[in-house]
Amino acid sequence: MADILSFIEGTGRLIDNLRFEANTPIEQLIADWVKERSEVARDRLDEDGRRGSGALGNSVRSDTKDIQKGIVHVLAESYWDFINSGVNGVQNNFGATYSFRNLGVGRDMKESFKNFIQERGITPRDPDMSYDSLAYVLARATKKKGIKPTPFMDEAFDDEAIKDLSNRLGQEIVKIIKAPF
Repeated sequence: MADILSFIEGTGRLIDNLRFEANTPIEQLIADWVKERSEVARDRLDEDGRRGSGALGNSVRSDTKDIQKGIVHVLAESYWDFINSGVNGVQNNFGATYSFRNLGVGRDMKESFKNFIQERGITPRDPDMSYDSLAYVLARATKKKGIKPTPFMDEAFDDEAIKDLSNRLGQEIVKIIKAPF
């Protein structure tokens, strides 16, 4: 390892191309790969019929502001892992990481369902039922039945995808090393 670092340090411009700095070939390759994998995650949500209001899919994006530190963030709505991993219902067990413990519906959950049904244009069948009541009924049913896993992030960033990134990085490094100075 020390020999490789010595070689890279002695190559002048080469080391600049390998560092995590703005507009280097390595940074651009990583940024493009994360963007591509984020699109795979969004597509996976659509394929499984989990589009919903579209908020989750639309929220999946990359943030490369810390790429100089070797860090790339994939951002999504705060509830992404509940959809990705699933949530066991009070009466259903998917073997998921998360579980609803009871049928009680909190204010935030009810508001989320209310926003969802309004965005989708869902109206109560009973004209006397309010959106609040319908949201409560749907939220309670969700807690009862659970949320089936849709591993959209797990599949988008699986071992094959990481292997693909490794291969791309290796190819890019070879190009940089072979480039004339």
